[in-house]
Amino acid sequence: MQTIAQSTVTHTQPDLHGEYLAIRKQQQETLQLLTSLQKTVTALQTQVKAVAVKTFILDSNERVRTNAVDVLYNKTFETEKILTSLEVQTQQLKEQLEMNQNETSAHEETLQEIARKGIVTHETLKKQIALSQEKVAVLMCVSTDGDRYSRQIIKFDEIRFHIGIINFSAIRSSGVFTAEKPGLYHISAVINGRKSNAQFSIHVNGNTLSTLRMSSNEFIATGTSVVATELQIGDIISVTADSTFQQTVNTLQTQVRAVGAKTYILDSNERVRTNAVDVLYNKTLETQTVLNRLEAQTYQLKERVEYNLNETANHAETLLEVARKDAATRDILDKQVVLSNEKVAVTTCVSVDGDRHSGQTIKFDEIRSHTGIINLSSIRSSGVFTVEKPGLYHISVVINGRKSNAQFSIHINGNSLSTLRMSSDETIATGTSVVAVDLQTGDIVAVAADSLFQVYFHWSCLTVVKIN
Repeated sequence: MQTIAQSTVTHTQPDLHGEYLAIRKQQQETLQLLTSLQKTVTALQTQVKAVAVKTFILDSNERVRTNAVDVLYNKTFETEKILTSLEVQTQQLKEQLEMNQNETSAHEETLQEIARKGIVTHETLKKQIALSQEKVAVLMCVSTDGDRYSRQIIKFDEIRFHIGIINFSAIRSSGVFTAEKPGLYHISAVINGRKSNAQFSIHVNGNTLSTLRMSSNEFIATGTSVVATELQIGDIISVTADSTFQQTVNTLQTQVRAVGAKTYILDSNERVRTNAVDVLYNKTLETQTVLNRLEAQTYQLKERVEYNLNETANHAETLLEVARKDAATRDILDKQVVLSNEKVAVTTCVSVDGDRHSGQTIKFDEIRSHTGIINLSSIRSSGVFTVEKPGLYHISVVINGRKSNAQFSIHINGNSLSTLRMSSDETIATGTSVVAVDLQTGDIVAVAADSLFQVYFHWSCLTVVKIN
């Protein structure tokens, strides 16, 4: 027996593409501001060099010192104003850089969170796939010969094969099967015994699901009954004798087959005014040094912003690629879970006794159990099974009837797949034919008589189970 579980997983993805475009535009504006600042620094450096030359001349020529002092003072004053403006612009760049770093950190955290959620989602889906592929099966036989009376439970207390079964002692003591895991089960009962009109039934929780007549004479005969039904934990499958007969071998066999900035600080300088040429000259040299340092820092800041821009772009592209791959992987795993959890099964029987002529379709129009079937009315009206979902199917046909050399065949789309001769004499006999075949949507499974014989209702059934 195999249990199959289905689960639906819902995922939410951030809008990373729009956020990436906004960051890209903002960082392009920052680069434009840096370019303008670089031009200003270059021009200022040229001016400061000119002031230094003039200061040196004033120092060697005291006759023009007064006029030179005024010129140098004014020029220095202008330079300090430019420096103040540069400090403001540099502070703005610093704030912009911090904002870019924060956004990059947020992207990294988002990437880590997506990766974490992806791992959790993949693990959950893998567990669901493993659960849907869980195998449960047991082959149980009768351990002793002897008479079985009407309504007596036939005990299958000798376990010959098992997989996925926990409570063996309950099977050995009771001789019946108790479902330990819910799911769609395929149940086969084979009885070998002797008695005229001997028959037995398969029960679920005491309710009859299938009845089979084995033979109309006193000879040893074998009867096989196959059903498919949905079981819950605790449901009990039992087989009872519907008449008194001697039992020799019994088999109850179940199967199920079931997807994750640094900041730079710019120094500020005090403006100092003095009338002394030496002091003004020294101040000019100091200003030159500050300009050189500011130029170097500005270059570094520009490189850092460009680096952050590239890093942010790379992070955004990585986020988009991770999200795309994660969504594609989840879609594949979701489809695998849905496909492995898909259940299709039906057991339908003949509703009326009567003769069936050679080539005539035997109608199985009395539905006794079903799961995953949409068009039940089509089965009731035509008595045949039309495939609604493609896959590998297990088909079992049990016919109970009377006629010398009576035989029937299983057809797929009108083509014979299996033929079975039931008996060579005029006694009532039961024939069981079982096939496995890959079917597509719209394929028709039908059973036809290959000779004239009488078919008995209630004991003649068709069971179709999708196993993959």
